[in-house]
Amino acid sequence: MDLLFLEDSLRFETDAYRELLMLSRQEKDAIIKNDVRTLSSIVERQQKLLGSIKKTESERNGRFSGSQNEKPLIKDLIDGAPPERREALLTLAGELEGTAAELQRAGALNKMLIDTQMQYASFCLNLLTGKSGAPGTYSESGRVNEESEAHRRLVDRTV
Repeated sequence: MDLLFLEDSLRFETDAYRELLMLSRQEKDAIIKNDVRTLSSIVERQQKLLGSIKKTESERNGRFSGSQNEKPLIKDLIDGAPPERREALLTLAGELEGTAAELQRAGALNKMLIDTQMQYASFCLNLLTGKSGAPGTYSESGRVNEESEAHRRLVDRTV
């Protein structure tokens, strides 16, 4: 087994996940500030990192796959390592797992912020176009007074 490659790939992935975590924190700030340009740049950098991680995982799977071309679990690879190397590999794997968990939490928060921002934008758009769902005033016939309904809209969508 190529333990040096395994250690290098785990170290690379841990560093890449840490960078993704840093970018996710920057992404949160960009979402809050509604800074689309910065957000676009961050997403581009994230995509490049994810591509590098995928390539590293693919190389590791190719090197350590069994006869059925199965993807080996990192835990299984570490279990097969000599005892003197196992501790260092377990430490790296633990760091990778911890960083991945933090990244997952940061991603969930960013998703929630984006969803909230989209709901707010939709709400504002509905207010501007008169689709707010708030009842209008009624005329004497019991129908919605179209004149007051037209005044309620800030943007007239009938062009």
